[in-house]
Amino acid sequence: MIFDRQTLRKARKDKGLSAESLASQLGVSRQTLENYENGITYPTVETLPRIARVLGHPLEFFFTTDNSNLTMDNVSDAPETASVAAGATSQANHDPTP
Repeated sequence: MIFDRQTLRKARKDKGLSAESLASQLGVSRQTLENYENGITYPTVETLPRIARVLGHPLEFFFTTDNSNLTMDNVSDAPETASVAAGATSQANHDPTP
């Protein structure tokens, strides 16, 4: 599973929060939050639970099994979440038939 940037943006807007306001509540810069929403970087493992709490959704809500927007650039920018993204990639490529 990988972090779904579009879900983050939609949840923020549904909650009526600006990027600046949510970033402040998460303890990150507005640019960092915009990087999450644009798929440039992924949130750290410390930030993920804060996102879920502030936006009022379970952590799983912000993840998807669709790895079509996964690139090595955005995985390498967030080593804390790279294993989550890499796991999704390896599961997607695993063929259980012999």
